Amino acid sequence: MPELMTALYHSRSICVFDLLDQNGQYVEEVRSEYRKASQANELVCPECQGTLELCAGVIVAPYFRHKSINDCPISREL
Repeated sequence: MPELMTALYHSRSICVFDLLDQNGQYVEEVRSEYRKASQANELVCPECQGTLELCAGVIVAPYFRHKSINDCPISREL
């Protein structure tokens, strides 16, 4: 599934880079908030309104992805 950099959270646009400080380290309180939102299905694709999942581990850069396969226009572009 394609990786996305933005999501909607309570109708506000958020970006995966909001999770990182100026040194590229996670701001844990923000990561925790977005993870809880992800688990509660509160992160939404700005294009198709599908549910997104936050992927923010220690190995790869953070990103959002659709929780299920869908026909999102953004997914087709990536």
